[in-house]
Order: sequence, then C-alpha cells, then structure tokens
Amino acid sequence: MKQKIISKIQQKGLQKRVHLLGFRKDAARILKTVDVLVIPSLWEGFGLIAVEALASQTPVVVSNVPGLAEVVGDAGIKCSVNNVDEFTRAIKKVTNDNEYARQLAKLGEKQVNKYDVRKMTKDYLKLYKQLLE
Repeated sequence: MKQKIISKIQQKGLQKRVHLLGFRKDAARILKTVDVLVIPSLWEGFGLIAVEALASQTPVVVSNVPGLAEVVGDAGIKCSVNNVDEFTRAIKKVTNDNEYARQLAKLGEKQVNKYDVRKMTKDYLKLYKQLLE
C-alpha cells in the first residue's frame, strides 16, 4: 500500500508536510519535532508509540479503540474509527490552538507516568506474588 499512500500524499499536495520515515530507532527524537501524532488504527494491542509521544510532550490523535483509548486516557483526542472528518477536526484543533496543544502535553506528562517501567515492574511483581499466594 506504500505506493498508494505516496500517490495520495502527492494528489493532496502534502509532500512538504507528510513524511514516511519507515522503521526508526530514534522515535523519541523525531516525536519532539512534530506538531501532532495521528494513529488511525483499526485495533491496537497497547499503543507503545502513543506512550512515546506522550512522553515527548507531543499531542496525540488516535482511534477510539481498546488499547489506544486506555493508553491515551484524557491526554489526547480520540476519534471514531475511519471517521475522516473527526480526525481532520482534531488535527486542525491541535495544530491551530497552541494553548490546547500545551494542555494536552501537560496531561500527557501525567498520563505517561502510569507506564513508567519501574512502576510497571513493581505492579507486575505484586501481581505475580498475589497469584502465587
């Protein structure tokens, strides 16, 4: 589908605003340079990239699907699956309203703490101990 996506980007004249970077090991560095991360997934097991974006103080717009919805919480905008109009409005809101984007970044800082590796490790150990009792 890559060529189809590239063609659509060209049709819409978005070559200067949309970049397909492929697999990267420096996601955190890149996320700090973008205005908004959009994840229009049909389903998502966890949504690690959303956590990475929240940690980078990058506003997120995601599909309202299990996994992403829980990870993002109130720190991002959740849109109905395949609802292009909702996604468009959400992206415009974040990119046109700097104060709103800052509010989302602050909420993201708080939300991402739930997924801190030290906290999650402690919680998993606690769960394992409970299961063994």
